[in-house]
This record gives sequence, C-alpha cells and structure tokens, in this order.
Amino acid sequence: MLDLFDTNMQYFLIGDFNSRVGVTADFVEPDDNLFDILKNNNCQLRESIHVVDILRRLNIPLSRCSEDKGRPNSLGLKLINFCKDNGIFILNGRVDKDANCGKKTCKNASLIDYAIASPELFSYISEFEVFDFNPLFSDVHCRLHVLFDNCSNDVYNLNCNKQTQISTVRWVPGKVNQYIECVENYNEVIADLINEVERLDVKKPDFQTDLDNIVDKINSVFIDSAADTFGQTRKRCSNANTVEQPWFNSACNAKRKSFHAAKKKYNCIKNKEMHLCLRQASADYKKELDKAYKDYEFRTENIIRETTSNDPNKLETFK
Repeated sequence: MLDLFDTNMQYFLIGDFNSRVGVTADFVEPDDNLFDILKNNNCQLRESIHVVDILRRLNIPLSRCSEDKGRPNSLGLKLINFCKDNGIFILNGRVDKDANCGKKTCKNASLIDYAIASPELFSYISEFEVFDFNPLFSDVHCRLHVLFDNCSNDVYNLNCNKQTQISTVRWVPGKVNQYIECVENYNEVIADLINEVERLDVKKPDFQTDLDNIVDKINSVFIDSAADTFGQTRKRCSNANTVEQPWFNSACNAKRKSFHAAKKKYNCIKNKEMHLCLRQASADYKKELDKAYKDYEFRTENIIRETTSNDPNKLETFK
C-alpha cells in the first residue's frame, strides 16, 4: 500500500478497503526506552508512534470494538501496518455512535468499509455512524456517515471567493421516503439514461466520454433530489485560496517540503547533526527559489523581446 506519511499533511480516507481487521491494534504503544536501547534517533518514527497521545488527550479510546469476529485477512493486516506506519487511526468502533459496537458494513457479515483519519482531525469529527443497509445506494455495503464540525476558516475557505456558495443540506435519515419519491420523479430521465447505457459501444473512441457524461447525469439526479428533499444552505466565503507565484514550480515545492521536514526534525532532536541538516535544507530551498525565479525572468524577457520584434501591439495585453 502507498506510504502517505508527510509531516505537513493530515489525511482522511473513507471507503471499501476489503480489509477485515477485527480489533487488531492500529497503533504502536510508545516506548522511548527501546529507542535508547537501539540507539535509534529516527524523528519521524518517534512522531508516528507518539500520535496516540493525541487520542488520549481527546478521551478517545485506543482499543476498538467490532461486530466482525472473524480473523484479519491479508488485506486487513496490510491496512493495520499502513495505519501504524503513517500514524493514522480507524474511526470504526472508536468514535461517536459506532464507538461501542463497530457495526458490520457488508452483507451483515463483515466489517470491510472504514473511515481512517490523522489524529489531528479527530477533534473536528462531531458525528460518525454506520447507517443500516439501503439498496438504493449500494449492492451490499452500508453507508458511512461522517460530519466535520468547528473547522477553521482555512478549511472552510479552500477554493472559496467572496460570492455566496450554495450547498445541499446533509442527509436526514427521517426523510428517506421523501428522498426516494424525489428520485422516482426522475423516471423519464432514468429511462433515457438506461437507453444511453444500452447504446454504449466500448469499441467507439468516444466511449469513455459518453460513459462519463452518463455518470454525471446520474449524479445530478441524486444531487437534485437531495436538494429538493433536504433543502440548501448558503455560505459566504471571504478569503480566497492562496495562489502560488507563477515561477514557483514542482522543484521548489519539493525543496520546501524537504525544508519543513528538516525543520520539524530539528525541533524534535536539537543536536548538531540536525542543525546542519536544517541549514543545508534551507540553503537548497533558497537556491531552488532563486533558480526558478531567474529562469522565469529569462523566459519572460525572451517573450517580450520576440513580441517587440514581431508584433509590438501585443505588448498592451502582455501579462
């Protein structure tokens, strides 16, 4: 499985993992004595182990409950190792309404659908529940419900501008029958979509485009039905998402990540070696920024020269 660990990011994963884990621990209990005995000063490893303290401060139990009493399968063991390696935790059987049960999610026989999050996100999770199976949404899987609350403005304002944003109210379990009726009102649209599916030809070059269009139309049916049933809310976003400078490229981004990683290591272990690593990472980052900016200036100057020679009138619209 993919190694997600990045000291500057928090993660939230949700879906069908095909992994049976039972109540196997998804964390490593920290023991600093082992680091001293093994003379291991790996800062990232220390941090990934001590993240359990975040759950303790939030009064979230480290042990999980699970209705699935089967033995962990091979994918389950991989998922457990994945959580341990990256310092992330399973919500199922640990949070809110699922805290004391760990409800089964597939055919009422196994728990293979999970929500997994970085410990820093647990304080924002106000609701977590495994809903009863509904064939309207899946063939065999139960829906997982997660609600994030009290997030900072930086979280809410991603990709926002000063205009009002309209969003559909979250799912209301008591209105499931009204929602089904709204979906059924789109019978003609659904019938047309069925005909479009039957006319699909995998041999045509535009097959994928046609399929994507059908999926978009199906999504619209569900979203529009939700808006009609549950209503909509209006939110105002005032802070625009930060835009990178045009000369800031992927190489600059990589050096910035390396610098922040070195800085975090130094804050954890303040010795001469870590200080030298931090200084080197800082110098490399500045060097890459200077190089990217000079390259951008050089390209811009060439464009201006060519435009001046070939079509001076275009300089008025040059940015």
